[in-house]
Amino acid sequence: MTKRDENAKTTRRKLLDAADQLIVERGYENVFVEDITTASGVAKGTFYNYFPKKEDIIGELEREHFSQLNAQINEISDELTPAANISAYLANFMQITAAAGVERARGWIRFVAVPNSPDDKWTYDFGKVSELLTQLIQHGQLEKETPVEMIAQVLSMQLYGVIFSWVMNKSIDPQKAIQNFCATLVEPLIQPYITAV
Repeated sequence: MTKRDENAKTTRRKLLDAADQLIVERGYENVFVEDITTASGVAKGTFYNYFPKKEDIIGELEREHFSQLNAQINEISDELTPAANISAYLANFMQITAAAGVERARGWIRFVAVPNSPDDKWTYDFGKVSELLTQLIQHGQLEKETPVEMIAQVLSMQLYGVIFSWVMNKSIDPQKAIQNFCATLVEPLIQPYITAV
């Protein structure tokens, strides 16, 4: 890696870290590109060398926050039932979301509600849930005929529904809400497609 590449990587990291912190402190709507560049010590015009618009930095931050969880999709546990594997993914997704805080979730909702690219958050998350189901099929836990798209849509809508409810009413515990969903509805949803032992 050249010195120039290292500097570019450092600058990008500064912008991401500053944006992340400011969004937590102020909320997405109250953070402007100039705030991010000032907090990171980077010239305002430099921001656009890395991110075409403010919304793009949100997408990058969200992918970073979920990268470790999504990397685990390929590590399906054969020790767990299919419902337990799905429930673990949903619970971990919600744990990451709750730990990030309601203000970051509000910024995320703006990013989701007004998608600005074909690689929007819904498409990304829906793809990861679909990938999880596909892995369960490949591991022989779910039948090959499992309607991956339909089940992924139901699971993704539940995740998003809990998050939307939480940002509108902070008294809702998003982790408890997703745990209740997992305990009561994941097994019946996938039961017809679980492979016979």
